[in-house]
Amino acid sequence: MTNDNTIKKDIKKLKQNKLFLTILILLFVSMLFWIIVSLIGSQNTEKISTELTLISKPLTPVIDTEIFDTLEQKRVYSQDELSGFTIYKVIVSRDGRTQAVVPIEVTIDDLEPQEAQNDTKPTRSLLNDAVSQDELQSESSESSSPTESSLGTQL
Repeated sequence: MTNDNTIKKDIKKLKQNKLFLTILILLFVSMLFWIIVSLIGSQNTEKISTELTLISKPLTPVIDTEIFDTLEQKRVYSQDELSGFTIYKVIVSRDGRTQAVVPIEVTIDDLEPQEAQNDTKPTRSLLNDAVSQDELQSESSESSSPTESSLGTQL
């Protein structure tokens, strides 16, 4: 009887091992199928469009030399000519109510004590003095140095 029991146990183990082996074989086949499908799907089947091919061609370096000729024809001003131009700036009063266009050498401290006495008249007189100085300089050297407005258009 013990022999009979052991044979039944062995047969039972063999059936379990057969089932386990079948499951392992099915898993192996499904993994193999999955790998093959992934490899086929990952292959690049798309081609580069003709538009992208045209864009990727190297550039041909063509330089327009007319630009260099135009730059050479522009006038170069000497240091003496440039020193004759007055540069203006806008100054806002400390209270923020008034603005004045003055030469760059003038500071807010130069204007504030005068404005306390006569409101905005000193600022205008400083501006008029600066403009009249420019007019005198431009009249004396009109042929040799350009005016401030012509400098702005040439730059």
